[in-house]
Amino acid sequence: MRFHHSIPLLVYLATSSKADLCIKGAFKLILEEECSVETLKDAYEELYNNEVLKDDSCSNTVEEDLAEILGTADLDAGVQALCAGADLGNTIPFEEISHENPDDLFTKTYFDGGTYWNEEVQTTLETGQNTKVLQDDAAKVNRFYESEASYGVVEWPDHLSNFELDKCDINAAMCCWPQDRQAGDNNGNCNQRYDNRCKDKDPADNTDLCLVNMNRAPGSVPVGSDGIGDGEGAIHYHGFTWLSNGNHASSRYKVNNLFCVSMYDHMT
Repeated sequence: MRFHHSIPLLVYLATSSKADLCIKGAFKLILEEECSVETLKDAYEELYNNEVLKDDSCSNTVEEDLAEILGTADLDAGVQALCAGADLGNTIPFEEISHENPDDLFTKTYFDGGTYWNEEVQTTLETGQNTKVLQDDAAKVNRFYESEASYGVVEWPDHLSNFELDKCDINAAMCCWPQDRQAGDNNGNCNQRYDNRCKDKDPADNTDLCLVNMNRAPGSVPVGSDGIGDGEGAIHYHGFTWLSNGNHASSRYKVNNLFCVSMYDHMT
């Protein structure tokens, strides 16, 4: 499984003007990967070791300064409260990625495998014009990747039966691709010209699929199944995990990863 790097957390601290503090005034810290005592100390040490910013008369250690700033000698508790208020940037409903109307059922149908984003394969008309070009028809995916997905936090779509977190005990999401529909992406044997070399082509086979029980997802799949029939064939899986610690970047930005894995990385 691949972890896609996430957006740093911004933590704003307003220090007091007490004489014993080494760094005075207001400042902000950028914490990579997670919000914890260790990452906060590392970020603060950059200020603490800056000869221009540090008060020459200061005798505090980094820990003593942070305890004064956080208002408690219990750094773990102080950082936990601080991280809960860290700036996450803009928060975006997941549906806005695929459709302008958040109430539209397109996103739900996409994750159930039933939209043109799931099935469309490029073809060339008799006039020579290309049609059903997935990169064009799903162009908003690339636009979202270059904009909101890089600067904001996407909301977990827990209103969809596919993503009910209270039923997800292992903190993992997995996407499955049974077909390759894009030429030149090094992820299967679809090639140009599409009409001749991209019909029912196989994705890069990275998984042994032994059993599929569709009855366990009645809200997503309209038919039941107890097995693989004549065999699995080529199939491609890509998933990701996140920590239970809500202050860790893998948890805060798990939906950004869901977007990247399910739409950006493998579809367009």
